[in-house]
Amino acid sequence: MTDGAGAPPRGTPVSWGTMPDTVDRRVDAVGSPLIMPERPVIAAATRGEVAERLVADRLRAVLAPDILLLDTVKWLLRERGAVRNGEADVVIGDPERGILVLEVKSGEIRRDTGGTWWAGPDRLSRSPFEQAHDNKYALLKKLHELPDWPAGLKPISGHAVAFPDVDLDTMRGRRRARCRRRARATRADRASCRDRRPATRPRAR
Repeated sequence: MTDGAGAPPRGTPVSWGTMPDTVDRRVDAVGSPLIMPERPVIAAATRGEVAERLVADRLRAVLAPDILLLDTVKWLLRERGAVRNGEADVVIGDPERGILVLEVKSGEIRRDTGGTWWAGPDRLSRSPFEQAHDNKYALLKKLHELPDWPAGLKPISGHAVAFPDVDLDTMRGRRRARCRRRARATRADRASCRDRRPATRPRAR
């Protein structure tokens, strides 16, 4: 027996059949099952994404309202017949000062004596400054490809890096410690050289 809507009367057991466990099982006013779409799973933000948002939020808090700030700017660039993905962590556009492209790196960023850059224990494939430099020119090239870009317009542009997880006072202290160690090593080397220096005989007259 069914009601006028064709659904079983209230109180009649509803057979869910082979409905997947991921489906949200709810019942409407007349007792018919409602098949709700599965809720999207939102992945937790990575440490890098958190750092980028932090930098963007701090900059928005101090920049004037007429200055444009965009985070996670992505584009497609054609080079030598191939399409390449490009991305800048933060881009600032100032009507008077031009464009600034920022590369944000999370973690303890450092460069060793050999010139290799590290983010904590992870070795970076290239310098963050070099990455910001390349992103700047890739973005400028993409802007010039836009059909409504004014002909001959070459905006002032620059690039920079942001290390929000790096404590400058700690870094200065480590740098001073390294300088002291190098100075001690230099003095020790000089003393060792003096000890190894052969004795000179007085010239015969």
